Amino acid sequence: MHFTELWNLHIQRILVLPEVPFLQFKQKVDSALERKMELTERRSEKRAADELAAKETNLSEDVAAIEEFYLSHASLNPSNG
Repeated sequence: MHFTELWNLHIQRILVLPEVPFLQFKQKVDSALERKMELTERRSEKRAADELAAKETNLSEDVAAIEEFYLSHASLNPSNG
């Protein structure tokens, strides 16, 4: 067989096969700005909870708990970092 005959046979075999659909990609619903705002809100909520816990620790007047809190936070204890 010549190349042309082989090529035509190959093409015929391909054309007989069922058509394969292209992959469907889901379009992102949220914009980057919306995702950033949600992340900022979650971080803000966590920060508020952390601040409340710190305030409660300070108001407890438990010296050991206050020392433990300050020693466990590098931003409050620069000599440790």
